[in-house]
Amino acid sequence: MNVLAANATPSIVTASLTNGSSLQAHFTGGTPPVLASLTPQLSLAAGATFTWTVQALVLNAGKPAPGQSVVWTATPNSGIATQGSAAVLTSASGIATTTLTVGPLAEGQTGTISACLNGTSQCVVYTAFGSRPEYASLVAVSGTAQTLAVSAPPAAVTLRLLDMDGNPMAGGTVALYQALYAWAPPCVQHTVCPPSTLLASESSTATSAIDGSVTFSPATLPGVSTSLIALATSGNTATIPIAIEQHP
Repeated sequence: MNVLAANATPSIVTASLTNGSSLQAHFTGGTPPVLASLTPQLSLAAGATFTWTVQALVLNAGKPAPGQSVVWTATPNSGIATQGSAAVLTSASGIATTTLTVGPLAEGQTGTISACLNGTSQCVVYTAFGSRPEYASLVAVSGTAQTLAVSAPPAAVTLRLLDMDGNPMAGGTVALYQALYAWAPPCVQHTVCPPSTLLASESSTATSAIDGSVTFSPATLPGVSTSLIALATSGNTATIPIAIEQHP
């Protein structure tokens, strides 16, 4: 016989036989734990495969509940799979963390996986969406415009890749084309200045992280005054110009 507590007050269940034998079960009910997702959604470039770290928070009476079992179950053919055990215990802070493999997803495909608190009906759903990388956009985060001394190394260039809805896109490809010229002071007005000497050029690519960010190291020549002209591109039309000057 299964017995459910009606409330948080102490309860007693007595089982008796006709011969007078009996036994009692004493128990106290409580508020069931609550499960919440800390990382519910992922926008992933269609065709890419990505490692997604997800977290679920278990609260009991508003406080973190450690030692609770959270089980992740993927929808069949969803493009999402767990790495390692599907059941994870919550930490002292009430957080269960696991790693998923997502993709490749087709354009517009939605993959789902659910996490449920063991022994309860508390479940949350994690969703990955296959975004169209050809329509991605780029925004500058830091380092795209720098002027510094020759002796100071340039800071890294950080950009963010966004999907069509403005959400950070993971697994997208960003290309950076760099041309490093000898620095020259500005020309006198109404004069024709000779072109600067091209010292070096290079190209590289980076894959966007879960927050859509990509980071590049600017080209530089230690001890040489230079002017770096670069262009970051992604998709059909996304571009970000980059200009870095190092001179006395």
